Amino acid sequence: MTTLHRIPFGLLAGLGLATVAGCEREVPPTLEEVAADKCPKVHLDRLSGDWIVSSGDVRNRMRIMPKGDGYEVWYVGGMLWKSKLDGVKRDRDLQLTEVPLTDQRRDVVAQGLGSKVRMYIEPVYRNCSLKVYSGTVELDGTEQVDPRTKEFLEFPEQEIQFAWQPATEVLFLGEAAKRKSVADQQLAEGGPRPDTPGSNAVPVGMWSKAAEDGPESCSYDMDLYFDDQLVEERRRVPAGDVRNGFRHWYVDWDANWSFNHTFEIHRFRSCGGTRELIAVAGIEAVLT
Repeated sequence: MTTLHRIPFGLLAGLGLATVAGCEREVPPTLEEVAADKCPKVHLDRLSGDWIVSSGDVRNRMRIMPKGDGYEVWYVGGMLWKSKLDGVKRDRDLQLTEVPLTDQRRDVVAQGLGSKVRMYIEPVYRNCSLKVYSGTVELDGTEQVDPRTKEFLEFPEQEIQFAWQPATEVLFLGEAAKRKSVADQQLAEGGPRPDTPGSNAVPVGMWSKAAEDGPESCSYDMDLYFDDQLVEERRRVPAGDVRNGFRHWYVDWDANWSFNHTFEIHRFRSCGGTRELIAVAGIEAVLT
């Protein structure tokens, strides 16, 4: 006499099978499995790339890059409101914390006069998107996060070249862009003055320590970005002369407009045929 053993239905489901009237069929794939084919980057282990808010506003975007076991993120929340954040992967989301990039910003945070940016990114498999929470975190770890979220999608291919990297250096306008003594005075008074007349030749410039830029045998030039976009005809503009150990980076910029606009200079050195980015300098100007 043969003994029949009853197999629990849950075990069959666990094996990826279900019985229907004596037949067997596969269990439908999970949302995560479907997303792995439709949008493979929507996963905590594969976030690297460029992302844009779902409304399509290019002033709200981010670039995610691998860093160790986590990520480094350049977040753009406006034409010149750019932050660098370090991301730590958790079970269901990515926790991001701002890394202050300038001495002024570091001092503000260290003295408790300002908070670091804190963000959370969570994959949403159903929509092939990322859900992003934004807020702040204090020195003691206390955080405030807005419960409202923004949805981000993969950034489509663009002919326009946008600026992504946050600026770590400041630019000067007008007379301060021409004379280092005027620029130094503005720094002593709190920072570069943003107001300057708009014209077909707006003076824009800064100074760097030549020894820190690289060897004298290398050549130095810059790419110009206006309102967050590369000015195609202003690539590889040669840097100025070195005087008293400082290299002058200066251009007369065609910006005959009014109101708020942004200027960025991306500084490069070329040695042995290799062009390498040194740093990014920027300012949000008020053109009068």
